[in-house]
This record gives sequence, C-alpha cells and structure tokens, in this order.
Amino acid sequence: MFFRTTPLYLLLLATLLTSCGSTHYASPEASRAQYYQSAPDPITNSLFSSPESTISEADIQRILNGEITLPEKLRMAVLQLNGYQGNRYWYGSETYRTQLAAYFKTIVTAAEASDRTTWVSALPKLLVSQDRNIFTLRESAVRMQADVLLLYNVSSDIYSEFKLFKKDEGKAYANIEAMLLDIRTGVIVWTEQISAEASGSKVESDTGQDDFYRRLRTEAEGKAIEDLGERLKAYLTD
Repeated sequence: MFFRTTPLYLLLLATLLTSCGSTHYASPEASRAQYYQSAPDPITNSLFSSPESTISEADIQRILNGEITLPEKLRMAVLQLNGYQGNRYWYGSETYRTQLAAYFKTIVTAAEASDRTTWVSALPKLLVSQDRNIFTLRESAVRMQADVLLLYNVSSDIYSEFKLFKKDEGKAYANIEAMLLDIRTGVIVWTEQISAEASGSKVESDTGQDDFYRRLRTEAEGKAIEDLGERLKAYLTD
C-alpha cells in the first residue's frame, strides 16, 4: 500500500511546487507600461476647417481621444467680449470704460505672474472682424503669433427684490465666462464660469439710486474678476 500511494503524493507535491515556482507578479512599472502602451495620439494641427463645414466622424474621434499639449512657453492674446443688455447709461459711461480697463489689467497681471507666459497682450479690435466667431478670432490671434487666446465676458445686474422692498439697500450679482483657446489646434483647453455678489446700503457719496447700483455692480464684478485671475494663474502654473 505504501509503495502504491507514494507516487501519487509525489506527483501532487511536484505539481504544487511547479505551480508556485511559475507564479509571476508584474512589477508596477511593467503594469503601468502595459496600461499606457496605447497612449493617445498628440493633436498638433486643427481639425476644424471652416465654419461652413462639419467635422468628420474620424476627426471627432481624433479630437476626443487625442491629447492637446500646449507649448512650455506661451504667448497669450486676450479679448474681452462685451454683450451687455443692461442700463446704457451705466455700460456706456466713461467710468465703466475705465473699470473695464482695470479688469483687463487684473487679468494680464495674473497671467504675467506665471513663469510660463512670455508676453500677454490685448487682441486689437482692428483685428476683430464684424463676423466674430471662433474661426475669425483664431485667425486674428495667428496674426499676433499668439499660442493661446483668452476670451472672457463680464455681466452684472441688480436683484429685483431689493429694488421692490428695500429702497436704500441693494444687492448685485456678477457673472464671468472665460475660455482659453489653443491657436494651433482650435481646441478649447480651459473654461471657467464665476459668480460673485455684493450687497450694501446707500451712502452719502451715492448721488442717486443709479449711482448706488453702479457701485454695487462694480464691487461684484471686481470680486469675480479677481477670482478669474487667481484661477487663470493656477491653471498656467499647474
């Protein structure tokens, strides 16, 4: 009996030893290499040909699956888009034009604070066509040899319930939409939407209700533009 069962035990033992010895665990480096072996193809030129044409299915897949890499050093053009529908006295005043210039300076200062930007400049209005769209704006930025184009829009209004129930008090809100366009590929690489509020009471320096509301709007917009500057600086740094 002993001599008949011994070969079976030896066979099982040999099988176990063989299976243990053949077990192989991949190193973390090998696992990562296997995972990234089909890295996304870099996109280096635009796949958007013109406003009239549609993007082919193949190009849609390339854009969605591709990788956009911005240059290490960036030349940035900046354009503020104005689309106000509010008080014309407020938006057309010299005071507000001065305020817009201050907003622009805040954005430029934030962008220049990054070691990544070589220069930051306004996109001249002379280069902006009447038919303003993403294609014509991209072409305008090309004429400046800009790598990226920052577009942003500032709007604000007064909460109506404060006008109805609290004559000497008010509350304003501001909204900013911003996006960064990669000029080489025509792809939007960064977007932000920021909201801010400001509230308060009339003071002696407010010459009237419009002046009071203007002050609140300026305060709300100032908060939003400062926030945008910080987020832009963080994006360029990261």
